[in-house]
Amino acid sequence: MASVVQIGGKNEGCDVKTMALKSVRDGWGIRILEERGEQARGCRLSPHAITEVVARLERELADGADMLIVNRFGRSESESYGLRRVFERAVINGVPVPTAVRSDYMAAWAEFHDGLGRTLPREGEAVIAWAKAHAAA
Repeated sequence: MASVVQIGGKNEGCDVKTMALKSVRDGWGIRILEERGEQARGCRLSPHAITEVVARLERELADGADMLIVNRFGRSESESYGLRRVFERAVINGVPVPTAVRSDYMAAWAEFHDGLGRTLPREGEAVIAWAKAHAAA
C-alpha cells in the first residue's frame, strides 16, 4: 500500500499554519507549505515538496503497492497538479485509490475519473469493507 495523510498545525508564536504529508507505510514526512512569513498571502504550497511526495509515491506504486490512499483530491489536483499524477498512475495500473473529495471539487473529480469512480457512504465500516474487497482482488 502506498499512502499519505495530511498533518498540520500552527507554528509556535504566530498564526502561520504548517502542513505536511506523512507516509502511513514508511513514516516519512514532507512539509508541503513554504515558510514565507506571517504576513504572506496566497498559495504557499511548495511545488518542490509536492514533486518529492509524488516521486516517493510513484516508487511505492512501482514496488507493487496494491492500493494508493491519499487523504484528498483537492484544489491542486482539480487544477491538474499536486498529487494528480500519482492518482493517474494508480488508475492506469489498476490500483484502487480511496480518497476524500470536498463538494466544491466534485465536478473536477467526476471529470477526472470519467465514470470509473464510486462514491462511498461517509461511514468507516463501508470504506473499510470497500478497501478489503479491493485489496483482496
